Amino acid sequence: ARKAEAETRKAEVESEARKAEAEARKAEAEARKAEIEARKAEAETRKDDAKAPAKHTFRVVINQDALGLKTQVAEEMQRLGLKGKIARVIREDESGEYDTDLTFEGSKGNVEKMKTFVGRLGFMLSTFVDVSFVGFDNLKVEKTPDTFHRSRSSGSKEVIYEITSNQSSSLQSTVSSSRSKEFRGAVLSRDGNSCVFCGGSNNLEAAHIYPLLGRKDKPPIIVAQLRHANETRNGILLCHQCHVLFDKGLWWIELNGERYVGKISHALQGSHKKYKSLHNHTLRLDSKDRDAPLKATLKIQEDFCKKKRNQRHEKMTKKPFMCTVCSSESAMFSTKEKLEAHTRKGMCRVSPNKAIYTPLKAKIPEGVRNTSSEGMNVRPG
Repeated sequence: ARKAEAETRKAEVESEARKAEAEARKAEAEARKAEIEARKAEAETRKDDAKAPAKHTFRVVINQDALGLKTQVAEEMQRLGLKGKIARVIREDESGEYDTDLTFEGSKGNVEKMKTFVGRLGFMLSTFVDVSFVGFDNLKVEKTPDTFHRSRSSGSKEVIYEITSNQSSSLQSTVSSSRSKEFRGAVLSRDGNSCVFCGGSNNLEAAHIYPLLGRKDKPPIIVAQLRHANETRNGILLCHQCHVLFDKGLWWIELNGERYVGKISHALQGSHKKYKSLHNHTLRLDSKDRDAPLKATLKIQEDFCKKKRNQRHEKMTKKPFMCTVCSSESAMFSTKEKLEAHTRKGMCRVSPNKAIYTPLKAKIPEGVRNTSSEGMNVRPG
């Protein structure tokens, strides 16, 4: 009886084991089936995603909406049958509102229409853009890879286009060459045949107050109250040396009442006796002339000079010791020992007429020329 009972129990255990194994196999089969279904669904999603129209965003930066461009843009989009929305964002500077962003969104089928629209938009913007971007026939819609976004879960795509100019620097120079000639002629006609600052008559150049090229940190041109950089009021006639020092941010102009007054940085005063005597000198410019430089335009250069002054002071904070012979940035040292090593090893190279950086208000070590009697606290620096 006991033997029969043991056999029965053994049979039951084996039966349960077989049943559990069968259940496990069934569950595994169902899991495989579910995985196959998921892969199939994913393939269908990708297929639908590839067919789905992309969401295309077109972004154009407009300097100012003074003429109600937002309304004109909306009407033009409606006329071309472009569906989408226009978003307007105002960024403010200390001088007030200066920049407007308009974003246009449309489907992939509207890309060609958008390109046509961009050309017409260029005509609307021509009043406000800088000379380097006047060639609107050369504008293109460019897809930037870093802004491409795709979401599998939603099956949607988004492509952001930046509307930019495809002109190289040389092409931009060619496009603006005729206007540059007009600019030089107009400045010469207004300012005569001598430098308005020092009075020199050799190597005269028509200098831009608001920079034409370079200076990536320059504010939008609307801040300078200009339509383009080659306006006559954005120019002054300077000799080559005054022009170079002006572009380096070593002097600027202030409009005091009806007088244009030259302001010389302390760094320039300390290294050029000629320019020290010109500090607070009245420039030969007539403020009543309709093409005379504007105060807002001059403020751009003043801010640039102050930024350069702060950079000089920062360098002097790190390297307050300067060789009296070299008098250059390459001969600035953080410790007196390094300065002594510089002079001891005969590494000095005489470089006259270099702009000397304003020293800190501190005890000046022996062998270091102090170009400032007032140090860091001077204004201008």
